Amino acid sequence: MSRLDDLAGRLHPLLREGERIRSLLAPSAVAAEIAMEDMIEIGRAHRFDDVLELEEAERLGALLDIRREPWQTLPLYRAWLHATREAMRDGMVTHSAIEDFARRYAADYQKYSQTLIGPATPLLIENPRRRKIAQPDGLVLAPLAQLPIEAITLADTAVSMLFTGLADGPEAAPLIANLTTGAALVWRGRIPPGAQLAIRVQGDRAIALLDGADVSDRLVGLTGFVPGEAWSPTQVATPAPALTLKRGNNMLWFLPVAHYDVEGLDRFLLALPDLNLAQGRWDSGLFDQALFDLPAAVRFLATWIEIEPAAIALDVAAQAVSRPVDAAGSAEADRDRLIGALDTGIQRLKAAGIRASTRGFGFEEVQPAYDRITAVLPMHVREAGSSGGERLPNSGGLWGVTSFNNSTFG
Repeated sequence: MSRLDDLAGRLHPLLREGERIRSLLAPSAVAAEIAMEDMIEIGRAHRFDDVLELEEAERLGALLDIRREPWQTLPLYRAWLHATREAMRDGMVTHSAIEDFARRYAADYQKYSQTLIGPATPLLIENPRRRKIAQPDGLVLAPLAQLPIEAITLADTAVSMLFTGLADGPEAAPLIANLTTGAALVWRGRIPPGAQLAIRVQGDRAIALLDGADVSDRLVGLTGFVPGEAWSPTQVATPAPALTLKRGNNMLWFLPVAHYDVEGLDRFLLALPDLNLAQGRWDSGLFDQALFDLPAAVRFLATWIEIEPAAIALDVAAQAVSRPVDAAGSAEADRDRLIGALDTGIQRLKAAGIRASTRGFGFEEVQPAYDRITAVLPMHVREAGSSGGERLPNSGGLWGVTSFNNSTFG
């Protein structure tokens, strides 16, 4: 029924069919029709899922302070707002709310962009693990050197170490102690120049590898270690336990210590020093608390795993991207858009003081190699000698002793 018929139907039955009456009602019917269309348009503009213009959707999203990303189309912005709103309603800062937001938006993103990114759904990790590395200034470790380490972690963690021999070596019987915990490790052997001694964590114990060969039988642990005091047999632990870092500040102390069955008279210390003993330096050490300078004979690296406090990480498996052949842009851009949008979302939803990150994992294939070059064969050894005459030339001229041709001015 038209608007004109509706207006005429409200009149007396004798007047409904008159042409003059209908002509008089026509302008009012048109105005009512226009008003009704405006009312429908106004109603649609107030319903987020029914709006036809992106600007109208942005105005409604501004009521919840959920802004549109520059690259989002109307369907993608609808999905973005719905996912964010549901997360805010479900608790916002909770594990389930953030993870559900990521999974809901990732599914809608693939639906509306016609780009499949997978294979797995986003996974939220609380207190993610991270690997940290510490090295001394100049990367080398001289005897009696101290290395401060700060471990920002929820629990104590074991540390692995790598010693690389330098040209001033070999280093003999290295001892590395954590003065904070009173624990130490001693390897009773020598690290030649170019060799690598790796002390790795295996479960709750430490193992030693010298250029890939297991030498853990020469690695011992110490408990209750105190600088300047000799340790007793009851303090020696074999097999050696892993050296741990406590939460917060730690201080590692390095020195080569003399052992009867280890060669290294020019390197190790014959007595256990205290922390006041240092290498002799002009204007930096005391005469009665200093040793002759010993150059560094090893390069040092320490690494450990921290359980990061007050942190969350969203892992997005994005190994494969499938999209239409005629799609604009690149597959990498589509993947980066999704990861960037998810990161923006969890930065908004996370609790105050929490560090949040989004990690997109692409396709990778890792094949560790444990081979190392120790010698290049065949080895060619060439002899070398003096290229001069059979006798040494005279270095100076003496009257009546040297001839004129084999003399220089004295």
